[in-house]
Amino acid sequence: MPSVLFVIISSIIFLPLIPEMNTKSIDNSSLSSAGVNNSTKETFLPYKLQTLWEDKLGLLSFTSFTLSIFLLLFNRPMIKMLEGYYLLFVPGISYFERRKLRRLNKSLESTRSKLNKINYKDKYSELNAKITELSIRLNTEFPFALEYILPTSFGNAIRSFELYSYKVYGIDATSCWPRIISFASESHRTNINDASSRVDFAVNCLYLTTVIIFELILIYSLEIIPQITFIISESFTIFVLICLWKYAIMSAKLWGDEVKSVFDLYRYDLITKLNGLNEITLENIPRNEKEYWYSVDNVFLYHTKWENVIKKDEETPKI
Repeated sequence: MPSVLFVIISSIIFLPLIPEMNTKSIDNSSLSSAGVNNSTKETFLPYKLQTLWEDKLGLLSFTSFTLSIFLLLFNRPMIKMLEGYYLLFVPGISYFERRKLRRLNKSLESTRSKLNKINYKDKYSELNAKITELSIRLNTEFPFALEYILPTSFGNAIRSFELYSYKVYGIDATSCWPRIISFASESHRTNINDASSRVDFAVNCLYLTTVIIFELILIYSLEIIPQITFIISESFTIFVLICLWKYAIMSAKLWGDEVKSVFDLYRYDLITKLNGLNEITLENIPRNEKEYWYSVDNVFLYHTKWENVIKKDEETPKI
C-alpha cells in the first residue's frame, strides 16, 4: 500500500515531464531488418519496452511491484536505521534522548516529593494523576536504564518493550521469544502481527515521504514548478512526515503492549514445558523467579547444562 501511494504521487509529479516516445520508432521495416516478423515481435525486447512506456498504467504497476519487493527485503534494516542503531558510533548522538529521560525522572521525583507533603484531597488527586502519566511515559517511551538509550524516540519506544521482560522477570527476550510465542493463542498472535504491520506501514510511509520531499526539491531546482507551488507542496509533505513519525511511535507503543502481555501471560506455560510437567502449580513455580530465568537465559544463550537451573532453584530457600 505505501509503495502504491508513493508511485501514484511520484507519477503525478514526474509523468508529465516524461517525453512521449515516438510510436513510429519501431515500424515494420525496422522489425524486418532486425529479423523479427509479426509472429515474434511480441517477444522483441525493444518492442516490449516501447509498449511498457506507452502503457503508463503498466509502468505504474511494474514500479509498484518492484518497490514493494524492495521494502519487504529491507524492512528490518530500515527500522534499525530509524531506531538509530547505525548512528551509535557518533559521539553524543543520544544526548537529547538522555536529557529527556533525566528530565522526566526529575519531574517524577519532584511530583512524588510534593505528594508526600500535602494533605489536600483535590491536590492529591491531581498530583497522583500526574505521577501516573509520567510513570506511563517512562515505561513506554524509554528503556529502564540510561545505558540502553538510543538516539531516537522511535528507537527508545521499541527498546522499552524489548527490555521489559528482562527488567520485570529476568527473561532475555531475544532468546525466549521464539519459544514463548508458541504458547500464545491464535488471536493473540494475530494481534501481535497486526500491531507489527502497523509499524511496518508507518516506517515505509516515512521513507517514501522523505523521497517525495527530495523529489520536490529536485523539480524545483530544475525550475519546473513555481516557487509558491514548491513552498506549499513541501510544507504539506513535511507536515505529513511529522504526523507519520508520531504515528510510528504510537504504533510502536501499541506493538509493545502486545509483546509485553505475552511474557505476562505465558511465561508459566514455558516453565511447565521446560520442566517436563503437565501443568503448573504453586509448588512448581520457581522460588526466585528472576534467578530462575537468569539461569534459563544462560542455557539458551550459552548452552550451559539444564541441571544447573534445577539445582540452583532447589538451593534457593523457600519464602
